Amino acid sequence: MTNSLNPNENVTELLESDDTMYDTRTGLVWIRDLTHLGTTPKLFAKTIEGAATLRGDFLRLEEQVAQLSYAESSSWRIATKSELEELGDAGGGSLFFAFARTQGLYENLAGVYKAGPGEPAVWGYQYRNVLVGPIERWGDLTQTDYGVWIVSGPGQPPSADWKPIPEAREPHVEQVVMPVVAGTVDALAPQKKKRALRGIRVQFGHRFGYRAAVSR
Repeated sequence: MTNSLNPNENVTELLESDDTMYDTRTGLVWIRDLTHLGTTPKLFAKTIEGAATLRGDFLRLEEQVAQLSYAESSSWRIATKSELEELGDAGGGSLFFAFARTQGLYENLAGVYKAGPGEPAVWGYQYRNVLVGPIERWGDLTQTDYGVWIVSGPGQPPSADWKPIPEAREPHVEQVVMPVVAGTVDALAPQKKKRALRGIRVQFGHRFGYRAAVSR
């Protein structure tokens, strides 16, 4: 899709306002700041203190989100995995435009979603020289600053001044990393080199758990 204001710029089917993002493909409205309610060490503080279970803290978080009144809506909920997968089809690079990120050792766009009844999990992207993701294997959510994927709808977007989010295509992480790593094993005998490169690919796939969004 082309930006009508700038014909040379491709845009996604995501529209943004100051506080929310509207996905025209699904009719879902997303809160752009994943840390609107705080980060996971705060949200799961009782679990950290040993005063509650992770399940109990997550159920309380679901209630908090359900009672949230924000950006002309009071029907918010924690997103599900299928909703995030649909969102991810827009491309991780574009989502970096659409949502606020957190800065740690790497720049993260990661938050808690509802994997099942009372079951939290983390989904998102990370920028470490190249964009990596979506990643499904993250660290302990009680020790790392993750946000929460909060969504409402489907339905009509709230009244706001919307503008299209630019399309940003990210490279496949292996295509960027592998040539650099491969150079370190060039001196190996053919069979050893083959095993080493295969091991590196397996390790990257296991470590990052990514489903790369390749530019087409």
